Amino acid sequence: MRSYASHIIFPAKTTRNRRDSDRFMQLIKTVAFLRQKQKNVKIKGDTKYIEADVYDYEWAYFLGVNIIKNTLNAISDRAKKVLVTCCALSEKLGQGVTFTVKQIQEEAPNLGYDFGNRNDLYKQLKDLTEKEYLDFDQPKKKGIKYYRVTFNPVKNTTGEIVNIDNPDIREITTPDELKVKIDQQQAGNTLPV
Repeated sequence: MRSYASHIIFPAKTTRNRRDSDRFMQLIKTVAFLRQKQKNVKIKGDTKYIEADVYDYEWAYFLGVNIIKNTLNAISDRAKKVLVTCCALSEKLGQGVTFTVKQIQEEAPNLGYDFGNRNDLYKQLKDLTEKEYLDFDQPKKKGIKYYRVTFNPVKNTTGEIVNIDNPDIREITTPDELKVKIDQQQAGNTLPV
């Protein structure tokens, strides 16, 4: 792994990210260990060892990237569905216009979602409000709750919102990017690390 460890990029902005980075490196080592019979044993002094290779990295990435993605993301998958629904409502009603929980529940089936469990929906809305994706207003203490999207959605050409997921996941080196870096290193080209 030493030969390519310096080419691996992993977000390290938070303590959680750094812990996940260590876990990801352990996953690479575990895959290498499980494949040890397929590897050449190396000897340095009195020590015998094996090295993790790009194939080990590819498997670790395949096995771990979705888990890591979920730990890097600020909101859960359920909250994302609620946010997508709120963004669709905001687009339909007009930017800055408020909407109710009932309107969210009515819009959800149009996007293939079911928010029939109102308690869970309130939980997701609270999370989105605390993380400042939504703004919340309740004029009367026991009255109707109104929400407004404060998040600025960015869509791709198919209309999918692409900036909900934490962008840090894009910083993790993909197996293909790693292979290119190694090929360039072996060809004698220097890369910024």
